[in-house]
Amino acid sequence: MIIIVDLLLMLIDLTYSILSAIVQTVLRPRLKCIDGELCLITGSGGRAGAAVRPGVCQRGGAPGAVGLQRGGQRADRQTGTGAGS
Repeated sequence: MIIIVDLLLMLIDLTYSILSAIVQTVLRPRLKCIDGELCLITGSGGRAGAAVRPGVCQRGGAPGAVGLQRGGQRADRQTGTGAGS
């Protein structure tokens, strides 16, 4: 009897996990409004940071970039002041 209950609970847990994963895949996550917010972009010395920066500006954020230059020196800069930059 205990084995049957354990198997049933395991089946319920597995079903819940699968349904939860499907719902999270179908429903898009909520995006936070970044109008006027300073958005820190790490790794901006590379291509990924440079690719993210225009999207932040389009959504109204002010991107602040931190990355390493070729000599291993830290490069801090604020790249824009919002959507108008």
